[in-house]
Amino acid sequence: MVNIMTRQDINIKPIEENLYRLQTNSASSIESELNELKRAKKEKLLEKRIEELQNEIRSIQRFLDEGGLDRKIKEAEERLEQERAKKEVPIKTLKGKPTLVDFWAEWCAPCKFIGRTVHELKEKYNDSLNVLQIDTETEVGNKLYMTYANIFNVNAIPFLLLFDKDGNYNSQLLGADPNRLVEMVEAILNE
Repeated sequence: MVNIMTRQDINIKPIEENLYRLQTNSASSIESELNELKRAKKEKLLEKRIEELQNEIRSIQRFLDEGGLDRKIKEAEERLEQERAKKEVPIKTLKGKPTLVDFWAEWCAPCKFIGRTVHELKEKYNDSLNVLQIDTETEVGNKLYMTYANIFNVNAIPFLLLFDKDGNYNSQLLGADPNRLVEMVEAILNE
C-alpha cells in the first residue's frame, strides 16, 4: 500500500525531535572551524598560499613575456592545418588488387602471432596485395569489426578477410593459422 502524504500530514515534529542533534552538530561544526582557523594562523597557511599564488603568477607572466601564448596559438593552428589537410587527401580505392583485412587488438596474443605473417605478406606482395590491419580497440575499427563479425557470425579475433581484386569476398580465417593464411593469399594472387 502506498502512503500518500498531504499538506496536513507535513509537520514540524521531526525537526523538533532532532533539534538537539542539529544544535549540537552546529556547535561542533563551529568548534571544528575555529580549530582549523587557529591552525591556519599558527602554521601561516594563508601566507604560504599567497606565496604559491605569487610564484604561479610570476611563472604565467614569464610565459606571456616570452611569447608563450603566441607560440601555443601558432602550434595549435599548425596542428589544425595538418589535420584539415589529412581530410582533403583523396581516399584510394582498394579495387584493382586483392585485399587482406586483419582485425586485431594489442592485448591479443594470437593477433600478434599471426601479425608477423601479415607483415611478411605485406612486404613480399606489396605491389600486388592491399593489406589493412584494423585495431578493434579504436572506435572506427570496432565498428568495422562488428559489421563483418555480424555478417560472418564471428565473435573473436584475430579475424582475417580476403577480398578479390574487384572487392568481392573470397575467404576468411578466424584464429592464428599462418600456414592457412599464406595458402589463402597465394591462391588469390595466382587466380
